[in-house]
Amino acid sequence: MQELYRRLPEKSKRLYAGVEALKFPYGGISYIAGLLGCSRDT
Repeated sequence: MQELYRRLPEKSKRLYAGVEALKFPYGGISYIAGLLGCSRDT
């Protein structure tokens, strides 16, 4: 997951992080932001 994220252009990174965060019923945004090293606001 992290390797794919690093290879994406900026706009695609935001979309990818959002889609992955939606897979979690609670706390997905914080979890994915921490995992991928991106901002929660992204």
